[in-house]
Amino acid sequence: MDLKDLENVNYSFSDYPVLIEYDNLSSYPDFRAINHWHDDFELTYIFDGQMDYNINGIIITLSKGNGIFVNSKQMHFGFSARHQNCLFLCIVFKPTLLCINSIIEKEYVKPIINNGLPFLKLNNQDPLQGEILSLLLKIKKSTHSKLAIQSILFAIWNNLYQILPKSPQKLSEQNNDFSLLKSILTFIENNYQNRLTLSDLVKKFGISKSKIIKLFNRYLQQTPIEYLNSFRIKKACQLLTSTDLTITEIGFSVGFNDSSYFAKTFKQKMRNTAREYRKKHEEDNNLKTGKHTSS
Repeated sequence: MDLKDLENVNYSFSDYPVLIEYDNLSSYPDFRAINHWHDDFELTYIFDGQMDYNINGIIITLSKGNGIFVNSKQMHFGFSARHQNCLFLCIVFKPTLLCINSIIEKEYVKPIINNGLPFLKLNNQDPLQGEILSLLLKIKKSTHSKLAIQSILFAIWNNLYQILPKSPQKLSEQNNDFSLLKSILTFIENNYQNRLTLSDLVKKFGISKSKIIKLFNRYLQQTPIEYLNSFRIKKACQLLTSTDLTITEIGFSVGFNDSSYFAKTFKQKMRNTAREYRKKHEEDNNLKTGKHTSS
């Protein structure tokens, strides 16, 4: 049985399933995006700096001018173990956008989803890959035109289809450990607001503490507690920028039972206090909208 998507993608449009994200890696807790998977395809382009990228536990390095295509349902996240910043563009979109009829879906979309290839690193040395990277930049400039974005997505897919294999590849199958980790991560997402310990995971999944720690180290290069705290801080950031809840209320609502520990963890992972983070976001929004704050 397939697990549900770990991430509910927050698309850039209310009625069109495309996310266009232009951001710095420093915006994420500990310079690390939260590990996730979804039915969507994902494409990332590196504008400046360098990013390590983890796909199903395989780590590759992306540098300025490089990109990556991540297939549907693959576990992935970008990070910098050395806490170095990276400016990137990420495009996420539902495969259904390409399926304008059953023939296109059957002949040109499903064969790629089912080929077993988790990802493809993109560089400018290959003409087709270089064109894909150029098309990603065009999407960034077309954020207000759904029709323009749709036409670019088809052009990108035309190139990807020529590059990617259409038949199943002889790759190592995702073993039971991989499926188990997905189940654990889904459980954490559904229960992060509650008191949650390593012992709770042991009890829930009937495996040893050492087994759980080994899984997290192998696939995520984090301990379970580090992952849980990063997930909670990500949720706290969302609440800081979208609600008027107090900082103490936010800490408790994302699962921290100690306001001092929440403050310490937030500062450690975001390099700002929660109050500073909220203020900076408000100032950035005011600059975008032309509003001025009183001094």
